[in-house]
Amino acid sequence: MTATLRKLFSAVLSAALAAALVPAAAFADSEHQVRYSATEASIAEASSAESGAGNSQEEVQPLALTIDYQQPIILGVPTVFTMQGTGGAGEYKYRPYSLYIYNGGSWQEVVDFSFTSYSPENTFEFTFDTLGTYRLRLSVFDRIPGTEQYQYSTTTVQFDVTGSQGITAAERNRKAAEKIEAVWSACLAAGCNTEYERALWLHDWVIDHCEYDTSLRYYQAADLLLDGRGTCEAYHAAYMALLNRAGIACGRVSSSGHVWTSVRIDGKWCHVDTTHDDSDTDWFNLGTAARHRLFGLDDASMVAYLAVNGESIKVRQPSFASDGLQNSFVIRSGEVYRYSEYFAEAIQKNLDKGSTSFSLPLPANNWPENYRVAVYRPVAYQLSSLDWSAAGKPVSVAASYSAGKLSFTVGSRTAAAGNAAAKKASLSNAKVTGLVSKAYTGKRITQKPTVKLAGKTLKLNRDYTLHFANNIKRGTATVTVKGMGSYTGSKKASFKIVKYKQPMKCSLKAKAKTVRASKISKSPVSIPKPFTVKKAKGKVTFANVSTQKTSKTFKVNSRTGTVTIPKMTKKGTYLLKVRIQAAGSSPYAYGSRNLTLKVQIR
Repeated sequence: MTATLRKLFSAVLSAALAAALVPAAAFADSEHQVRYSATEASIAEASSAESGAGNSQEEVQPLALTIDYQQPIILGVPTVFTMQGTGGAGEYKYRPYSLYIYNGGSWQEVVDFSFTSYSPENTFEFTFDTLGTYRLRLSVFDRIPGTEQYQYSTTTVQFDVTGSQGITAAERNRKAAEKIEAVWSACLAAGCNTEYERALWLHDWVIDHCEYDTSLRYYQAADLLLDGRGTCEAYHAAYMALLNRAGIACGRVSSSGHVWTSVRIDGKWCHVDTTHDDSDTDWFNLGTAARHRLFGLDDASMVAYLAVNGESIKVRQPSFASDGLQNSFVIRSGEVYRYSEYFAEAIQKNLDKGSTSFSLPLPANNWPENYRVAVYRPVAYQLSSLDWSAAGKPVSVAASYSAGKLSFTVGSRTAAAGNAAAKKASLSNAKVTGLVSKAYTGKRITQKPTVKLAGKTLKLNRDYTLHFANNIKRGTATVTVKGMGSYTGSKKASFKIVKYKQPMKCSLKAKAKTVRASKISKSPVSIPKPFTVKKAKGKVTFANVSTQKTSKTFKVNSRTGTVTIPKMTKKGTYLLKVRIQAAGSSPYAYGSRNLTLKVQIR
């Protein structure tokens, strides 16, 4: 769910509350009238007020709701349900409450109506896309006569949706299960072996195959898996179904009207929000981190992210607790070094001065605060894990992010920690191979090199991370291999970013052109555009590069390629060599082609 959709949710929710949207807990499962008030005492006061006004409780018609609709209900044909309240004060407002389909021995919810609000509109239109038996519950809202208290009543209707063509809920579930198997097979075929690799690949599959449902109607896993649409609930449900197939433990987490997934990777729980990560535009030039900002966050980071909008985690099992950022995509992908290196020199200067606590501002940018939280909390986590020294002695540096700055606290480093670091193998002598030249694309270019140390092939995101620099524009891009786990130190390597080969194709409209000598005797003769140029990238120009002496006097229009034969040119056969040039445009290189035009003057 993008930031824009999040604002839409807030607006809809505010409107719903303004219209006295009743909490789901205030509705009874039965279809009888339900009164809503702050306390039992207020209901008693309301009853007393009614009696004092000469309106006994027996004289007031209880609030009720009737529903009328045309039968049969046909698949794919819009059906209008008309609601009519009776009793109460007659100030009726209506809303759909729930819709379930009978599937596999139980009732399954079909649509999320939690963001709908009460309205005087007494019709509800819906188009069913699955065959089966449904239960629709609609609600009426009204004031208790003679009071300022309110009451609610719901009515449920059960019906069958029929049609000559269509799919049943059971068949839809079967197809969704087949889709899960197909996606899981593709994940394995992509070489995903670790839990992190699988969780990340499945996350990417979900956001690559779904569009957010702004109608808030589609929120089942099958809606995303089969139709490529859904609310945040569908994103979570589909991702969880795929994780379950991969054997990765997961669970549901929610906030104010939003749902995401808790995932256990290598024994550590973390937060993954596929909805918010599904963004097609990299607004702030984050590269691959733009669509993975909320992959692998810990509790504190997710709470800080939600707090930007005044929200917090509402529903989550305590066993999901996450206290580390070791599975953050920003860290494990190496993207963190794009941002942490900005602070490295300043940190060391403060350490050399003997500072025990200090703060550093972020580089100037126009990021919203939730973006800063998602990136700079992992940056702080990574900076805290590095080896630092002051006055020649190892020290610990605890970094944290808050309110647009990184704060640091310096402490002594234990001997045990120093010995552990000493035992780690350094990557300074590692061999980095497999990097090749890449064509410019206008986007960040990455590669996965092979890293070996003492003949042993190391594993990405277990033994080392990769950090790329200068990997957008043409020139030399660098990749820094930085040790993690049992390895420390780093090793740099590079590769070239070159422009695409010029795809220009050139040809002659005719192999030879014949010109009558009588015409040449009176005035110059032009041969209009004898060359055809296709797929050229960049400005195209033409130039006469003939080696034949007489042909050098032929004029070639540099812009159009039109050939002009000078007046009084003698009879004979001339070979005119023309160079056609394409200046090149990003991301294509300069290119040229030579064509020889035969001109016969008779």
